[in-house]
Amino acid sequence: MCLNSQHPPCPKRKGGFHFGRFSGFKFSPAILLVILASLYYTGCGYPLNTQEKSIVVATTTSLYDSGALDRVVPAFERLHSVRVKLIPAGSGEALRLGAMGEADLVITHAPREEEEFIRKGYGLRRFPFLKTEYVLAGPEDDPASAAMAFSLEEALRRIGNKGFLFVSRGDNSGTHILELDLWRAAGIKPGGKRWYIETGQGMGETLSIANEKGAYCLTDLCAYLSHPHLEALSIILSPDPPLECVYAAIVVNTAKNWKLDGNMRHAKRFADFLSSPKCRELISGFKVKGKTLYMPYR
Repeated sequence: MCLNSQHPPCPKRKGGFHFGRFSGFKFSPAILLVILASLYYTGCGYPLNTQEKSIVVATTTSLYDSGALDRVVPAFERLHSVRVKLIPAGSGEALRLGAMGEADLVITHAPREEEEFIRKGYGLRRFPFLKTEYVLAGPEDDPASAAMAFSLEEALRRIGNKGFLFVSRGDNSGTHILELDLWRAAGIKPGGKRWYIETGQGMGETLSIANEKGAYCLTDLCAYLSHPHLEALSIILSPDPPLECVYAAIVVNTAKNWKLDGNMRHAKRFADFLSSPKCRELISGFKVKGKTLYMPYR
């Protein structure tokens, strides 16, 4: 019946709910249920979440460029329904992004800096999950006779003493940090020397410049093998025993930075996945030109 008995009876409408004077407005039961549910959840402090689950991962350029993560990430996304956004950067930059709250997880290969990152409270424990080795690349004729050296340190000493061209990443990456350690051990300060070129770029670009100039370059084996155009560069020295390059994942501590919005749980899942048998299987099966690039870390 009508709300006002002095008026004639309200006309009947097919379906919906009639609200007095707003006779032109109809609510279907389905729409009403949606509105009531929205009011209930927001009123109880649980806003409806329409955003997809996702994490940001800052990873080394060499691992990103190799293509190995193209096998690992989709497998994790299918398993946990969590989207992974990758940001390629050198180890130093990746750790900085983590400290600034711009990444939920970092993948780096700079053990000393990783331990410092954790000690300062920016990250939780390290999850080492794969490895390769460092090698010295250079012109095939090897003018510095670096192939005759008994270590990478000795090889750099020969290059530096004779002033042969050397191309460095110069970007505070894990490879650059190791290279500087080797120069110090060799007793040589290459900075500012005419034969020493710093690119400030990733491993792939640095190898390209070394190839163009016929220069020496410290690199990880996977970056060298996965690079498509290095006609002028050969592996000059691969030390025995190998100098390992170990990649580790570190979950960023959300308690340290307010920018991170509760993604630590998903980041932990990704770190656990990187250490899982499934991931080891994917890494072991990843090959470029028939060669296995990475070995699972055990």
